[in-house]
Amino acid sequence: MSRKQDVQPSTINITKDYSVDYEPVEKTAFAEFIREKRKEYNEDNGKELSTSELGTMIGIKYEMFRKILNQEKPTKKRDCIIAICVALQLLPGEIDEALGLYQYMPALDQYNPRDRFITSQITGSPGLTVSELNKR
Repeated sequence: MSRKQDVQPSTINITKDYSVDYEPVEKTAFAEFIREKRKEYNEDNGKELSTSELGTMIGIKYEMFRKILNQEKPTKKRDCIIAICVALQLLPGEIDEALGLYQYMPALDQYNPRDRFITSQITGSPGLTVSELNKR
């Protein structure tokens, strides 16, 4: 004779609140976002940073960088998108938006030690370059 046990299912809340709402976006939305942020960067810094120079700043040759921006050859490397944003001196909320626009990558997570470190370095060191962040 077998005996049935009353087993109560347990639930675990695995959701987190992010500062960006993700809605369906056009494939070109990320490239347009970066283009606009590059223009803002140029106006704020009195420079004429080109797309090619932006790619060079993060160590990617122009042709591949262009394909990544336009998602013709999308990257799965979240760090690449973060590096583009750091090069343009974007704030954490803007980085979250960029990550969401690029294949719905997860926003910076305050509970992740690495993401928390990146956020603290960006907010604590305005004008931080990608190479400076990589050295830290």
